[in-house]
Amino acid sequence: MLRVYHGTSYENGLRILDEGFKCEKKIWYVSDNDSVYFHYVLPDSKYEDEQDARRRAIDSARISSAINHSTSPHIYLFSIEVDEGDIEEFLDYSSENMSGIALEIPVDIVNKTIIQSEVVEDVYIPSLGLVYLAGLNLDYLNTENLIDEELYLLRNKKTLGELQEIYCELLF
Repeated sequence: MLRVYHGTSYENGLRILDEGFKCEKKIWYVSDNDSVYFHYVLPDSKYEDEQDARRRAIDSARISSAINHSTSPHIYLFSIEVDEGDIEEFLDYSSENMSGIALEIPVDIVNKTIIQSEVVEDVYIPSLGLVYLAGLNLDYLNTENLIDEELYLLRNKKTLGELQEIYCELLF
């Protein structure tokens, strides 16, 4: 069995604990509407280990937190076990290069599985939400929760350094 990881904002995590996984609103336009995305690393990988899958899920949770204007510095990490023989069936082909790092598992299968949850504390800084989105392809990202000023900054200040510079100016 292979442990795979899904990360989301703290607020979404609380909702998932209460209601189970639902696919009402996707972060990425390319995502399948009926699936939950989990990060994985195959056990025979020479270059990565399970911690890399966790880190990618945490990065995904930061994006979810930023898009949803989370006010919590904490995120939720969910994990399930998947039979290694089922990996091929669940590979994520939603966008380039995802099949090597992510699985798209139908929500009905996920909700019938034993799900472990964990709060990861202090890994997201709410006031720097746009920094987590810098450099992402906005054509794939569901930006309906962002205000016009945020979209302007993301479209016109594309580098992380430029966004950090703007935040420093605002803070000091």
